[in-house]
Amino acid sequence: MDKEMIDLLCHVPAHAGYAANASELDTEDIDAARVEKLKTIIAVDIDDTTDDYAHYCAARLLCSWGYECGFKMISQYIFREDLMEMRCYEQHRSWPYNDTYTHALTAVKRYHAQLSETKLDPVSRIEIRSPIIKIIKLSNVKPFQIDNSFNLVGYYHYEEYKPHFIEHLSAIIDHIDIHRWKIFDALRFVNTFDPEFVSSLLNARGKTIDDYKLNPNWSPDD
Repeated sequence: MDKEMIDLLCHVPAHAGYAANASELDTEDIDAARVEKLKTIIAVDIDDTTDDYAHYCAARLLCSWGYECGFKMISQYIFREDLMEMRCYEQHRSWPYNDTYTHALTAVKRYHAQLSETKLDPVSRIEIRSPIIKIIKLSNVKPFQIDNSFNLVGYYHYEEYKPHFIEHLSAIIDHIDIHRWKIFDALRFVNTFDPEFVSSLLNARGKTIDDYKLNPNWSPDD
């Protein structure tokens, strides 16, 4: 990937010190010409692109910035397990597993956050449901984390996700070799809205929540 493409996908203006990466840029710091170049990249179909990594990154960036074309394209990636598994666009920074779905989930949530301040909020709430549920279900059997989606219930009060988080906890609790700290995070979170279910899971195993405490850094507002 040449420098021009790297800058297009990654550049953060010097004055935008609040942004850890380009996906966190505020609207006023996103150059219109840059947006058009990114749109040109994803105008090509997934199966026809000659650089699928740049294509994926462009889609994720546009999605994070609230552009519908980016959201639609990243949703296509989410439902293309063959590509997401084969290519592993984003490796976890500390552990040797594919973290692409976690980043795609973040992009979808940012897309919704961009629209949640407008009259389009009810529309985006429906739009994001299918790709987010797909990611939650995949996380039931794969090691990547989904704790960055917990505030859909804790902050946005989207009740429709509760059954999927309960299912997620049920699926991972007996597989600490795969899910490790995810179990503690899920137990703490589900306990905020269904303590009886959590209690029944733990009692059946003779455990407490703290028995799964591999990662103490957790907040329901994250």
